[in-house]
Amino acid sequence: MKIIVFLLTFFLSTSLFATAKTLPKGLWSLSMYQEDSSIEKAGVNPANDETTWIHKDVNEIVLNDLPNFQAFAAVPGIDLNTKMVEWWDVNKFHWDLAYGITNKLTAFANIAYDSSRIRFTDGFIQQMAIARAASGGQVPYSPRYMKAYHLSDTFVGLKYNIVQPWSFTVRGTFGPFKTGRDDIASREIDFVKEIPTGTVYDQYEFYTNYDFNIGKVPFRFMYGFIHKNEGYQNFFDNRNIKMDLGDLHLLSLGADYKLSKKWESRFDVTYIHAGADQVETNGQWRYLPASQADLILAKTGVTYAPVPFIHIFADAFIPLQNDLNGKLYDSPGRLEPGWNFQYGVRLFYM
Repeated sequence: MKIIVFLLTFFLSTSLFATAKTLPKGLWSLSMYQEDSSIEKAGVNPANDETTWIHKDVNEIVLNDLPNFQAFAAVPGIDLNTKMVEWWDVNKFHWDLAYGITNKLTAFANIAYDSSRIRFTDGFIQQMAIARAASGGQVPYSPRYMKAYHLSDTFVGLKYNIVQPWSFTVRGTFGPFKTGRDDIASREIDFVKEIPTGTVYDQYEFYTNYDFNIGKVPFRFMYGFIHKNEGYQNFFDNRNIKMDLGDLHLLSLGADYKLSKKWESRFDVTYIHAGADQVETNGQWRYLPASQADLILAKTGVTYAPVPFIHIFADAFIPLQNDLNGKLYDSPGRLEPGWNFQYGVRLFYM
């Protein structure tokens, strides 16, 4: 389970990759920024039919909402109306490094350290203790927290300016760049279960950017495609599932407005479509019903450049519409974040 990984994977408008521009030859760019958000809503399936999805606030989800816990109904002392999660915070620190190989070709790497946390309710911990005792220890112990404390997967890529104002970007994580801990490698230390910070699957992304002006206002158009290889998920009601998340298609339109010589504002609207997910059952792959999802995001931000080689920026975005459907934990789909805030600094060096 990778918490809203993809929302932050593609959303690059805090960096130079939101436009068709590339770095001049020999110029380095380093961005360092903090990201703060929380998971506010999730799709639940109390009917246990993989099709009837109900949208609930995360802190209102009860045991009966997740089919994996419904099997405890006959255990004496189990209350399926027990709430599970108090809060689910997302916190990451990012480093984005880019270098102009030529005036038309830029290489870059995106690195992040994840320190997100999930706080379970006391009632949920007590219910899991009852279920564990009744099952002779077969039910896993429930920690008080889940916490991420590791690097996420590292993304590397190239951006090529075909002709002004059109460029193409390829980005991915694979092989030695899989620096995060995935669902298989995550551990439990001192009664704190580790939130996976990486994925089992490789991920490949392709974007095209086109810049244009309407009057004196510069606009930015982006189309993106994201492919994820086969992976694995082990979280809550998804126990040791071999899965294949659907491909993603993205369309984004943004505009910049220069407030003064040192201040610039921006606004973006992005539409994302996620294809149907697959899971492996008894050696056979099957598509999950109701697993296609659509998401619309709005984002706004501002940049302050006290000198040309230092940019201080802040951005905020929030989902405007989201289909909270699908058995697998991902977004678009089953998870929905609230406001996401990013703030940091970008340095340039020749």
